[in-house]
Amino acid sequence: MNLRLYLISRGLIWQQIESYNKLINYQLISILKKIENEIWNYNSFLEIKFINTSMSIGTFFEKNIGNTVTPFHSRIKDTTYSIDIYSDLFIRINNKKKFINNNLIFKIPLMLKCNRCILYGKKEDFYIKINECPLDPGGYFIIKGTEKVILIQEKLVLNRIGIEKDKSGNFYSYVISSYKKRNTKSFIIIKENKIYFRNKIFIEDIPIFIILKAFGFENNLDIIDLIGYEFESTLFYSLTESLKIGFVNQFQSVCYLMQKLDIRFIETNKITFFYNESNYQILDHILSHIIVNKNPVSQNLEKGIFMTMMIRKLLYALQIPDLLDSKDYYGNKRLELSGDLVEILLEDLLHKSWIESKKFIEKKKIEVNETIYHHFIKSDFISYGIENAFITGNWKINKYGIDKNGITQILSRLSFMSSFSMLLKTSSNFEKTRKSISPRNLHPTQWRFICTSDTPEGESCGLIKNLALLSHISIQENDYFLAKVCNILGVDSKLSSIKTIKNYLNMTKIFLNQKLIGFHQFPSKFLFCFRNMRRSNLIESSVSIYWDSTMKLIWILSDKGRLCRPLYIIENGILKSKKKHLKLYSKKIINWNILTKFGFIEYIDSNEENNTIIADSLKAINFRSSHLEISEGNILGISASLIPFSDHNQSPRNTYQCSMGKQSASFLGFNQNSRIDITLSLLIYPQKPILKTKILNLIGAGKCPTGINTCISIMSFTGYDVEDAIILNKSSVERGFFKTAFLRKTKIEISSFRHLTQLFSKVNHNNKEVFEFLNKSNNNNQKITSNLKYSDNLVVVKYGLDLTLAKFLIRECRNPEIGDKFSSRHGQKGICGFIKPQQDMPFSEKGICPDIIMNPHGFPSRMTIGKTIEIILSKSGCISGKFKDGSIFKKININTIVKSLRSFGFVSNGEDFMYNGITGNLINNQIYSGIVFYQRLKHMVKDKIHSRATGIKSKLTYQPVEGRSKGGGLRFGEMERDCLISFGASELALDRLLLNSDCYEAKFDKNSGIIHTSNSNTNVVAVKIPYACKLLLQELQSMNIIARLNFNN
Repeated sequence: MNLRLYLISRGLIWQQIESYNKLINYQLISILKKIENEIWNYNSFLEIKFINTSMSIGTFFEKNIGNTVTPFHSRIKDTTYSIDIYSDLFIRINNKKKFINNNLIFKIPLMLKCNRCILYGKKEDFYIKINECPLDPGGYFIIKGTEKVILIQEKLVLNRIGIEKDKSGNFYSYVISSYKKRNTKSFIIIKENKIYFRNKIFIEDIPIFIILKAFGFENNLDIIDLIGYEFESTLFYSLTESLKIGFVNQFQSVCYLMQKLDIRFIETNKITFFYNESNYQILDHILSHIIVNKNPVSQNLEKGIFMTMMIRKLLYALQIPDLLDSKDYYGNKRLELSGDLVEILLEDLLHKSWIESKKFIEKKKIEVNETIYHHFIKSDFISYGIENAFITGNWKINKYGIDKNGITQILSRLSFMSSFSMLLKTSSNFEKTRKSISPRNLHPTQWRFICTSDTPEGESCGLIKNLALLSHISIQENDYFLAKVCNILGVDSKLSSIKTIKNYLNMTKIFLNQKLIGFHQFPSKFLFCFRNMRRSNLIESSVSIYWDSTMKLIWILSDKGRLCRPLYIIENGILKSKKKHLKLYSKKIINWNILTKFGFIEYIDSNEENNTIIADSLKAINFRSSHLEISEGNILGISASLIPFSDHNQSPRNTYQCSMGKQSASFLGFNQNSRIDITLSLLIYPQKPILKTKILNLIGAGKCPTGINTCISIMSFTGYDVEDAIILNKSSVERGFFKTAFLRKTKIEISSFRHLTQLFSKVNHNNKEVFEFLNKSNNNNQKITSNLKYSDNLVVVKYGLDLTLAKFLIRECRNPEIGDKFSSRHGQKGICGFIKPQQDMPFSEKGICPDIIMNPHGFPSRMTIGKTIEIILSKSGCISGKFKDGSIFKKININTIVKSLRSFGFVSNGEDFMYNGITGNLINNQIYSGIVFYQRLKHMVKDKIHSRATGIKSKLTYQPVEGRSKGGGLRFGEMERDCLISFGASELALDRLLLNSDCYEAKFDKNSGIIHTSNSNTNVVAVKIPYACKLLLQELQSMNIIARLNFNN
């Protein structure tokens, strides 16, 4: 069993789809229950219940026949592919009741390939029938005809103790407590050898012994024992301070805390406190994430224990600086998937809808009739709110205090790989404009969870990342069940008094999702039993458990959003899975989930990795080993895993290829001829690469190639190949080498054109519906000058009653030309420097003429050794007629390559004797030549070349506007001006900077030398100056600084 078997069983996008399935099937009902409770809590005389909630995809009518809306129909008609949520409503106001059947509550966008989608579980024939590509991974949405994807969002985990340094280099511990949409940060700090508690609700720092006494720990010795008697000398100064203050019991300490409260906090939260021994409301706002509603005594004791843990960890960090936490540590991060993000958005919109309804109820009495539900559930408001959030990408959730931008992005359709990779992209909350290096660096805990190569260049570098191939994002598990399991395994959870806690001082504390659930005397025994239960499938495989022996803690994590990865299990130095299991798997008798249930594989997160010893190969297994890696190549993501021999390349080159592989002209999918995208760049003669990686075919990318196998020679030739430029063979270009079809979407308003039947006579001859519509619309005689001779996929789209648009693609075939950009799969990009006739190109003694000539000076500084291996290995594969494997860490057998080349009469080292095509003489040196898989990128000269003589000028500055799309001018900057001055070309400088820019005839007063403002023309001199100069003179004049021109001479 290997990486191939995992990907066949589960795929790569399954976690995004599974997250949305959970929302649609389960979370939706719980959200409606919350709204029911919110209405009931507002007024007990008012009740609303959602009964028998159902869902259905919309229908459209064609020739009076109703059809289910498909993703393809939503794309071409510019509609949203959504599902309608219906429910029966029971409404009671006072004693009047009403039952309304099958009401539309709202519409929610539907993720492609979720279990409610029309594509779910269908075979290839069905996909082709409805114009969909069977290789499409799904996991995205269609909003107003545009494909949108929700990026996976990173966030810091809450309610966890952390250790950091301040600007002065002093250590402090902190915890961010989250409760009821409020996050509060609490600190334990050290000042002058004394320990204090800091929180924004207090006007000053509180001595630590006083706040622990407020939690009920009145005996100083008990506090020292809880923190650790080894720190008794360190705690002496803090104890002395509390004794000087003189508070000895809980009531006195609470009174002290109330005196130190910040008045602004009391007013903002509208809190009233009572000075009596039975009500300590103030303690609820300290470490607010620890809530035990039934027993306030247990709650305060638990908070006190948590605070002593914060102190203990801080004091240990002073002795062991390695305990310092990093915000980039992936154990402290959680990932939010599409289902989680849509869930909080939907909950917030329903809450806003109810608030609006509440205002209406308070102003006006409501009658119980058929339209009453419109006052409670504003379906249009909710549906529009969801759709608008998807369009803008702005998630503004008032209920949870969330305001994020860029949550959704348009799905890139430049190539098959670009769309696939985008679905695995993760986005950080860190601001891109900040220059901090730490969040952008690779952290050791990203190893095999996050791709080490795939990240963009520029300001997003290191902040936008991609998941590795085997990354698994955990889902929420049942905490109550896990707590019961822990009790069965001997965890003592009685926290009735301080005396019982003192009995547990030497025991290990057990935490479940940052909450203390009890103590255990034998931690190693507990760990062994818990992990055995997980491997026996009694506990979910993604639940994590790890032991912090320094702090005497065991952490059990079952929350959602943790990054995990599968590993083979090793017991007593022996791998549990055997060859017979692999055979059963290969015969499809058992699948990946069954192997997990058998206990051959388990999921480990970055926290539990600290308790494991992982062998990277079978040879490395010993008696200390606990796990074995599934594959060597799972350190990479989907884009980087397609680079052949990437372990032989310089790291930045792999990063460049991850970006450029998504920009190449390619075969997009089986439905590319039916799509109407904004722009498409399709390769007309794509080829499968001779040198492949294992991942290529597993994800379907082998059926959607992105380039051509190119015959290349590495040599200096004519000088047109310097600085990474390449020389192309003209005959190869004429034969269709890298010929692409460039398609651009265009919309026109039907009512503004005439003779529409003639206009579209060469478009979609078989589209009868379109021609029927056009014949009805053909009333006038106005002509159109647009040339639609090469147009595809005409679709008529109606927007309301008044506006009807014709939407179609304009197709343009493009051959490579000088200036177009090309790239190999090793990040070696270059433009076409010259297209040479074949008769002038060098050729080998076998008559082979290269398609591309590349300069050898491109190798030393780039260090792309993988490319040199690809040249000779692809050459061997080409002459033997076999595909070759270039996966990462693949061992190369040099002897096999040498024998293959020699058997077909080639030189064993990959070099060939070549002749100069111009002179016919033998070139003195042998030329290294072979096959490389090249890509043509979207950056083409035809889209970028720009020049103009005169044109539009800005009304503000009188200078030519900027930008190719506006017909703007070319910027002539300061450095260009310096060049003209150095050449002495003063007339040319005058022409560029004045006459062809912002030349303006300003009128000056001859006597005063300032700009003339009156209407009289006496004593006026007209001078041609730049308009910017005229503005400068006027601005200086407004500041009482007068610049005069002297006209005396």
